[in-house]
Amino acid sequence: MTAGTLSADITTTHPNGGTTTQTLDFNITADWDSDNVTDTDDADDNNDDITDVLAGVGVDPFGNLDGDGILNYADQTNGAEQYRHPVYGSWIDQNGDGINDWLDLDLDGIPNKLDVDMDGDGITNITEANGGINPNSTIYSPAIGTMLGSVDPNTGIPVNSMSNGASIFAMPDTDGFKDFLDVDADNDGLLDIIEAQALSVGKTGYREKSETDTNRNGLDGAFDTDSGEGEPLIPINTDAQAAINPDTTPDYLDSDSDSDVAPDFYEGHDYDLNGMSLDDYKLKVANLVSSVKVYLKKNIIQVKLARLIFLSDLFIANGGRCWI
Repeated sequence: MTAGTLSADITTTHPNGGTTTQTLDFNITADWDSDNVTDTDDADDNNDDITDVLAGVGVDPFGNLDGDGILNYADQTNGAEQYRHPVYGSWIDQNGDGINDWLDLDLDGIPNKLDVDMDGDGITNITEANGGINPNSTIYSPAIGTMLGSVDPNTGIPVNSMSNGASIFAMPDTDGFKDFLDVDADNDGLLDIIEAQALSVGKTGYREKSETDTNRNGLDGAFDTDSGEGEPLIPINTDAQAAINPDTTPDYLDSDSDSDVAPDFYEGHDYDLNGMSLDDYKLKVANLVSSVKVYLKKNIIQVKLARLIFLSDLFIANGGRCWI
């Protein structure tokens, strides 16, 4: 929807007959973050210091690559060819919401550029861009996941997030993908939403996603204070006070979050708690192989049954005659 005034006529039918029509005018600002820089000119549409192009991994979701009037996030073609993302590849839309999934990684219906938690792990983009640590509360609001203060009137980028023309945030890339675009930032096979929380259950411990987002900012309700549903997720650091090898790295970025020398990759998959994970991996592979065999056997039986029904119908249709 483009900026401007949208008029709509509302007609009311009275119980005693007759109608009343009233015209309502809606002012469409096309300024998602209300920073007085329209989205078409704003390089950071939600004031999280992640530029729109960076959020789209090289593509502005609201750009129009082939000039056909359809914005990139909803455009399945690039001219006469199928659209291909320069990093991820072909168009894909698993949930059928009309948005290219590569430009809405957590499939919540909020394109990356407008989403304060693009990977849907409960940790806001800014916190992940800052190495898992919330910036000072004078420049950042964890309640809404955006920067505070004024923006550059030309770019729409928050002034408090810049220094000498560059972002003040490191925007770490722990395993090949920016952490705010990665559901497993340290690549240990354990999801960030699990590693970032304490084991206990409750507001200060582990919380499941609520799968709600009443204020439509991209942050799940379980971790969204602004919507009144939850509390911000502040990543924990288990070994901050460890007697041996303490560190300042949050667990979701730490390959050995408890500093016991045993990598999380092994400990996190030791389901039978015998101190080893190789046997657990073997069991998972064996279960997978067994499931595949059952699937194939089931489908082979279905194919044979279908062939038998086809031959039976053919036999009847030909008056009991059969050709071999």
